Amino acid sequence: MNRFMVITVALAVSMGTGAAAMGNPGDTWILGYTLQGGGWHHETGGNYDNTDYDWAEGWSSERVGYWLFDDANVLSPGSPPIPWETKLYLVEQWVPSTLPTGVAGWEWLQIEVTFSPGGGTGEAGTTNYDIPWEGTNRMNHQWLAMPQDGTQVDFQQAGPGPHAPEDEMCQAGTNGSYVYLKQGSTLYSPWSLETGPTHAMTALRITDPGAPPPEGCDWGVPVVEGALDLRQVGNADPLYYADEFGGTGETFYNTIQKMVREGDSTLAAEGYKRHLGSEPLTPGLPPVGLYTAHLDPADPAGDVEFLLRYIGLNTIKWRTDHTAGTFSRYNVFTLNQVAGQEFEEGNYDKLYFLSTKSGSQGMLHVEAIYSDEPPDTFSAQLYDWFGQDGDQDSMAVGVGGHLRSEGWPIGFKRLNTDGGPDGGGDHGGAFLFVHPVDVNEDRVLTQVRLSIGPDANGLNGSMCIFAATFVEGFPCNDPVFDADGDTDVDQDDFGRFQACFTGSSPPPGVFDWEKCGCFDVVEDQAIDDDDYAYFEECASGPAIPVADPDCDNPPAP
Repeated sequence: MNRFMVITVALAVSMGTGAAAMGNPGDTWILGYTLQGGGWHHETGGNYDNTDYDWAEGWSSERVGYWLFDDANVLSPGSPPIPWETKLYLVEQWVPSTLPTGVAGWEWLQIEVTFSPGGGTGEAGTTNYDIPWEGTNRMNHQWLAMPQDGTQVDFQQAGPGPHAPEDEMCQAGTNGSYVYLKQGSTLYSPWSLETGPTHAMTALRITDPGAPPPEGCDWGVPVVEGALDLRQVGNADPLYYADEFGGTGETFYNTIQKMVREGDSTLAAEGYKRHLGSEPLTPGLPPVGLYTAHLDPADPAGDVEFLLRYIGLNTIKWRTDHTAGTFSRYNVFTLNQVAGQEFEEGNYDKLYFLSTKSGSQGMLHVEAIYSDEPPDTFSAQLYDWFGQDGDQDSMAVGVGGHLRSEGWPIGFKRLNTDGGPDGGGDHGGAFLFVHPVDVNEDRVLTQVRLSIGPDANGLNGSMCIFAATFVEGFPCNDPVFDADGDTDVDQDDFGRFQACFTGSSPPPGVFDWEKCGCFDVVEDQAIDDDDYAYFEECASGPAIPVADPDCDNPPAP
């Protein structure tokens, strides 16, 4: 039989890094390209190795050409494997040997970098803290000028600048000719930022110039002593927020993929944020403070407390329209990826997650990983935050923390994107959901992995976890009166039971939950004659194993 109490544990999130293959100075890779959007013209020959190429002219919001820095996209035979290591590289583009009819020459276009694997153009205008370069204005997205006016039938170097590091130092200037890349990075040219460029898509050549390893990039992550409060998921304010209660509130609004260090996104509610110290998440919730969910109206002891400090940036969030796969590493949020970093490893009895979801299809998956195998898994149906009561695994709670199903129909109203109280939908039924998760308190919990996936109808919308409460468990022997764990119940065990004896209805503070909770068989927060009756049922004598390990289990009501 097990007992538990609420504790405070730490949460921050880290993405692990593995060993990286090392490249060699002078290594080169020639990359092919892919096209997106319309308006392309195809030319026979003229590209590297006399292959065909494509070109376009005129502005387009959809037209993009991509080069994936990946072994599968390398055209040059015999090239070495592309390193996973983050390194500085030089970029060159092929100048076609022939010009199309009516084209007098090629015009300037940018070559931009999406450093993190996954492609797309989502890193534009952001700071990616895996790139060891500060950039300017809290933005280190890299892009190079590519005039493509060099010698035909040859590669022409891109740059210098206008926004690329000049050397390997974190504080390097922005008018360099290098870019940071690694295996899986993407380079691309969009036709949406200039007025009608005429430019060709041809092969790229990436060269390792042998630059020294990056230096001097310390993003200034604070060292936190002691545990943070997991009831505020992310706890971005004191730990990761650059200016704890000031600034614009945009510091972390950089990427939806992870929440690791200062500058990373802490995964906000879909398109919603608020100004610090102003409006709550919705009318009826405190902007900062305690939120109590009343999960069992008949038993106040079943209340679960969460802390809210919602700035639109300190929640765990998934967007189901993200290009990464549902179960890819981008969509799994791991607590304690680095041992002991998010919470103290130990025995826990329950985990409670406070969430909301836009879109009624999908499942929340929680995987409890212990110091020994195997893990336990839990799945909860994700309901829409409008008009749905949930179930025992997804309990809809509203203003005041009351269950929607218990006659509390007034829901919340979301804020609009600028943090004001107007807009963002009506308040007829937008509720939060509490997900209780039972974990094995007799095993040491080391990690918790969170992810979302489809239900029988698929997956849509967005899902946010605002807060969580972990409840520490006290592992008890079986039976619980075998206090010293020697398989018998004898005078040694009775001595410990006697030291815990309180009698019925003890005054506050007399019952020692941590030391004596296992003996409270009838669960009345006292060690009294009712519990002693079960002790007598289990008593066996020295070195005599207990005949019935279930002797401490009261009959079911």
